[in-house]
Amino acid sequence: MHINLLASKLQALSVAVADLADATSTGSRSRDAALLSLLHRRDITVTGLAAVLGLSQPATTRLVAALEREGLVHRVAPARRERLLRLTRAGTRAAGVTQDRRLSAVARQLGCLSDEQRTALDDLVSRVLASAADSAAEGRRLCRLCDHEICSGDDCPVGSAVRSREGEKDR
Repeated sequence: MHINLLASKLQALSVAVADLADATSTGSRSRDAALLSLLHRRDITVTGLAAVLGLSQPATTRLVAALEREGLVHRVAPARRERLLRLTRAGTRAAGVTQDRRLSAVARQLGCLSDEQRTALDDLVSRVLASAADSAAEGRRLCRLCDHEICSGDDCPVGSAVRSREGEKDR
């Protein structure tokens, strides 16, 4: 198989998966990613959230302001000069619903595969993901829409690979 054919198919699959998940959103992918990032990374600054989302500081500030107006986020005691962001109860509920909807949409697409095929796909996807991030910061950005309750520790190929590479650097 020609590598570019596989790359093309993978691009199409990534678009299909993103479109399925995004169709469940009540806002934008950035809004969903902000809610899910705040759900799993409590007490983060606007600067930290901007890095995870891959947005500029002004764009993230506007997004946070919109989430505050919706009653989904509030700011708490300062961390140095910046105040920390935290989900409200309504924000925690909204993030949970967002995560469930996104994952359910993608999981339905996997229904065309047998258990054996899903296991094989999991292995292949894990191998590709493990090579996708060279640092913890890149890993946080890559995994901004992940469910960190089920994909954590050794089950997370990105985090495991980053920890392994960073451990090798320390030797």
